[in-house]
Amino acid sequence: LNSAVTEPLADLRVTHYSHAVPGRYTTELGVNTSGAAITWAVRQLGYPGHDALAADAERFRRRAARGGATADPLELAPLFLPYLGDGERDDPDVRGAFLGLSDRHDRPALAWAALEGVALAVRGAVEPLRRAGCPVEELRVAGGGARLPLLGQLKADTLGVPVAHLEADTAAVGAALLAAQAAGLGAEAAQAASALLARARRFWPDRRWGEVEAVRARWFDEVRAERALHRWRPP
Repeated sequence: LNSAVTEPLADLRVTHYSHAVPGRYTTELGVNTSGAAITWAVRQLGYPGHDALAADAERFRRRAARGGATADPLELAPLFLPYLGDGERDDPDVRGAFLGLSDRHDRPALAWAALEGVALAVRGAVEPLRRAGCPVEELRVAGGGARLPLLGQLKADTLGVPVAHLEADTAAVGAALLAAQAAGLGAEAAQAASALLARARRFWPDRRWGEVEAVRARWFDEVRAERALHRWRPP
């Protein structure tokens, strides 16, 4: 997760390095297992691929909205903590979990919870930027399973800002744009960047689901801070 700022932020959790644009710094935060957590869920829940998991999760979301299950956000579905990489950047002992499981929760509910958990973890990485004074007006996403449509919508609902799914490998495109700038093709590079953003698929926050996610985000944050989620060591 990167953003551009004019001055380093005071939060020590935020890594900074020089931006390609003079007079700017790039901030870096992240989640170790986001796409990898979705791949894990695909495998462990027995789906043939990411699209099948996402389709089941979409069906769960529609079913929940029709049946009034969103009236109590804490009973909607299990909470998924996607920290499956034996630790996280800011906490080497944190572990993943499904919490709040019930026998009424079926595979679609677990699929939806897996995607939601990744969105909530991304929110947890974005919040330090906001608290440090960096405005977050849009999240731009590229790469693999991160471009699942429902995941984009969940991020928009959770963050309260539009989410743009870019269609290209932004690392390669960025390198090409920098090369064009260095070769004196600055106007062409700017036009190409604008065209890339114009073609992005955007997801807009849904007010009703935003209210649901605000409650579940508080649950997520409280659990994330609990020692019970950490690797146990004998006294």
